[in-house]
Amino acid sequence: MARARTVLLALLVVAALAAPAAARAPPRPACGVCTDALDAAAADHGVTVERAHSTLDVEAAANGTSTWTARVRLERGADALRANDTLRAAVVRDAHDAHHGSVVPRPATLDSRVDGDTLVVTYRAPNTSHVALGVVRFDAFRAEDPHSLLPVAGGEGTVYPGADRLVLHAPTGYRVHGAYGDRSNASAVVWNGTGTDPSPGAIDRDTVVSFTRADDPLAGVRAFLVRWLP
Repeated sequence: MARARTVLLALLVVAALAAPAAARAPPRPACGVCTDALDAAAADHGVTVERAHSTLDVEAAANGTSTWTARVRLERGADALRANDTLRAAVVRDAHDAHHGSVVPRPATLDSRVDGDTLVVTYRAPNTSHVALGVVRFDAFRAEDPHSLLPVAGGEGTVYPGADRLVLHAPTGYRVHGAYGDRSNASAVVWNGTGTDPSPGAIDRDTVVSFTRADDPLAGVRAFLVRWLP
């Protein structure tokens, strides 16, 4: 009987720990306009687009903001989007907003243009990094789960690139501290995406990228200590 109670208790604990993961929101693309959301938004406005290669560059700043630039090469639809600024703005807005709980809520401005056959979308996002002890901590890609051992529904969806290549650039005068993504160097972190398929290109749910000043002799100490701050 005691053994049966122990087994039952263990099963309840496992179920409690697994429940939040099962109730998580759907995966979220870092680049909504790089996914088939762009195709659907364009179709809603009477335009047919066919996407080819896409990239998203995120430039972090030391004040906690960041600038996001998506480049989507179009095999069809570039001329229509180039010719009509109002149409293009509506398509871009709808594509960006299509995914519930997007990584960056709709910014105040979504600037867009068409260069040749490439749709370029740029916007600025506040509060994507937090600064402590001189370390810039970019946490826009971190997905939160409920902090509970009980079966609690909820949890943010895991972030995936959306673009074929996602690059996070260090702020001016800073360098990447640690190794992240598919590869990283002193100035940038790179994730390779798979378009609309989130599984292979998913970003680790607890990803927080630390940037330290390039000339700071105590960079390693600061980066270690800041991980334990609330």
